[in-house]
Amino acid sequence: MSRGRSETRSGGSTDLTAEARRRIAGLVQAEPGSVRTWRRRVLALPPEVAVPELAAALERHATWVEYQRVAYTLARIGSERALAVLESDIRDDHRYAGLAIRAMELAGSPQCLNALTDLLATRKRRLLRRIAMALARAKYVPALLSILRHEYLHRASMAACLHELLVQFGRPQVLVPMVLADERLAPEETVETLLALETVPRYLGRTNARMLLDRYVQRASGQRSDRASAVAKMYRDRTTLLRPSEKADDITLLRPASGADRTPTERLLTPSSTEATVDQEATSSPGLLGRIWNAVKEALDGDG
Repeated sequence: MSRGRSETRSGGSTDLTAEARRRIAGLVQAEPGSVRTWRRRVLALPPEVAVPELAAALERHATWVEYQRVAYTLARIGSERALAVLESDIRDDHRYAGLAIRAMELAGSPQCLNALTDLLATRKRRLLRRIAMALARAKYVPALLSILRHEYLHRASMAACLHELLVQFGRPQVLVPMVLADERLAPEETVETLLALETVPRYLGRTNARMLLDRYVQRASGQRSDRASAVAKMYRDRTTLLRPSEKADDITLLRPASGADRTPTERLLTPSSTEATVDQEATSSPGLLGRIWNAVKEALDGDG
């Protein structure tokens, strides 16, 4: 009895595999007008059957049309195993890696866009630009901070590229409210993103991020109001001339505001030390008349 069931299951699995191969073959060979029909048939298969066969199909089919059709189907499945196939081709700089990136962008699921965000760490600059642009076209705000902080994109030679990416996300008057309203970002990430945007030359222009933040706080309600207030407080703390450091427990340390940059802990000052420094500077700079008087005193003391 048990053996019979095992044989039935094995036979069913074999039938499904054969059917998956037939449908995938129909997909890659289909006329443009029937591609969607064949793709729906492949997507109707169990993912555990379809994904291995699609992965094998990527290796068998050499034309860009065939690769694009299979890659987009994998992206539409969107499971961890399906995306791993595309991520592997991108990391290995496959000749059709750009098609894999585009397929994940067009699928547009959070899983695909998160995977593209992780792929920003690629060392291939050609692919880095494509990944960043794909995320910008998708207006995927959670990836914005990673783009703004990317060492390569921050180079002076890449200023035009970074500006183009931000414009693709949206004009400043649109992008700043998008960042503020995106609840996928923690309040800390929201503030960090705003500060990073302010460091990009010529992007914000006359757009006042603080004014847009105040407007967002006024319009927010309910739980959004609590989040907006937290963001506003953090932003004010980060942009105030002197503000408490985050790490001090038993003493208040102050750091000068410097946009998205952070002052090293060893350079922080206590309020008393800032006052002492000011007093010391005031007394150590007597001016011209003071220096003349000190010289006269020293001469008189020497004669005595």
